[in-house]
Amino acid sequence: MNNKLSSKKELNMLDSIVHIESSDKNNRSFGTGFAIDTDDYGAYILTCQHVIEKVETPRVENQEVEIISSSDFWDMAVIYVKDLHVQPLRLQIEPCKSNEVEAIGFSSFSNELVQKKVIKGRLFENTIQLHSKVDDSFYLVRRIKTEDDYSFDQGNSGSPLICKKSGSVIGMISNRDRSDIAYAIEIGSLKEIWKDLNTTLINQGTLHSHQHFYANIKTFTSKFKERLDERKKEIHTNTKAYVNNMQELQQELEKLKENIETKSKFKYFFLGIGTIVSLIIAYYILTLPQEYEPENYKVVHIPAGDVLNIREGKGSVYPILGVIPAEANNVAVTLCESNDAGKEWCKVTYGSVIGWVHSNYIEKEERVYTDVNRENKSAFSATNDKLFLHFTYPPSVKPGEKILISAQLENRGNPETQGGVTLSFPQRPILNYTIDYNDFDHFKHYKIFDTIYNNHPNQDKKMHAIHPSLEAFSEQWASRNKHVFALSIIAPKDLNVLRIRVRGYLTLKRLVPKRGTMDQQAFHSKEIVIRIEA
Repeated sequence: MNNKLSSKKELNMLDSIVHIESSDKNNRSFGTGFAIDTDDYGAYILTCQHVIEKVETPRVENQEVEIISSSDFWDMAVIYVKDLHVQPLRLQIEPCKSNEVEAIGFSSFSNELVQKKVIKGRLFENTIQLHSKVDDSFYLVRRIKTEDDYSFDQGNSGSPLICKKSGSVIGMISNRDRSDIAYAIEIGSLKEIWKDLNTTLINQGTLHSHQHFYANIKTFTSKFKERLDERKKEIHTNTKAYVNNMQELQQELEKLKENIETKSKFKYFFLGIGTIVSLIIAYYILTLPQEYEPENYKVVHIPAGDVLNIREGKGSVYPILGVIPAEANNVAVTLCESNDAGKEWCKVTYGSVIGWVHSNYIEKEERVYTDVNRENKSAFSATNDKLFLHFTYPPSVKPGEKILISAQLENRGNPETQGGVTLSFPQRPILNYTIDYNDFDHFKHYKIFDTIYNNHPNQDKKMHAIHPSLEAFSEQWASRNKHVFALSIIAPKDLNVLRIRVRGYLTLKRLVPKRGTMDQQAFHSKEIVIRIEA
């Protein structure tokens, strides 16, 4: 019986490992991927970024895919496949308690066929750190040696590395040293490239939940204590109002008891219960602070060149913790409530400062300032503590029609920097476009093999465009500034879909002890697909 159950589990695992190929029949490149999450409509697949680069137009099970997130540095990519219903593999951040591992991936069987095979091996004891040449970023990889009669082949990139002790995925095969040696990226790096990682991966145990619990316990307890202190202050400052409410509740309870004892009729019982519930609901509606959507407010009524003070408490008598410039926007507001004097103050986060400002000096604003295609559009937004990127595009067009797109990039309060948005076209179409609007300082069109930039100030290696691309950028970018551009691209008549890789970036100046000032880049990238239908 146990052997049957084990065999069934292995079959389910094999179904979750997929063959990634190109929709272009002339492109024979392929790789491996595996399911890490699912929803009602399909599955999320993890693979290597270089696999996506080589196949150019990836597909799985004859289905076109959507690239959710990817990174050249981490060599990881998350793709989404509609109508693919498989069981996601269990992911494990903690170290494998045994050196025995297995990798399952695809390799060539003949000129026309591929095979899915299991590769047995053992982990080397040491973990390897791979460091960036540009900044101090790094990630961890493990080295694997195959057992006798097993070998790593082309096509194994993206294969899950499975700990035999737990049966969970601890890494992903990225490249090989020789036929019996390969390297695997530790699965913990997934959190670095997929910031919108589905919380069910943690809550349901796909990633071991205790890892995240211990990592975040200090943050949780501090936030809980902060909220508890705020509620205590509310109770202390509004004692009379609460006492009145409690007296009303007590009176209703006494009436309820009296009705039940003297009348013994159900209608009085339910009437009393309904009254109490209504009072409790009204009590919480009136007394709970109003919650706001964070990072959606701007400073108003402050003269140019002046600043808005951030106070320690809800009033001008409290110490100043920091200031917000008059031109600032997208200020993070978490709640607004009245102080003892009846004046409304709002709790804000600006940079690393958390405090209170008077509500008269902030005003809600729209996130998107330019949207050239409101009728028939898709959109995505990406945000972190350094930048905010919003991009709109039509889901489908006809051949020869204009593809109306717009991009907005914002500096989220960082020191003066430079940045921009790049659109690259991996299918290498002939670009026919017009610029409808642009307030970036520069706009460039790079053709294939054009020199883009030097890879690093200390290196003489030049970078060349491998795809046609368009770039809008500004060399001087003050804190909290935003820039927008809008284009009309003529839909190519020889393509069924147009793929555009959208990349927003900011280059920040960062002081590193004993090393001086270094450039650090914050960016977000995503590939979109526009259908071209006759």
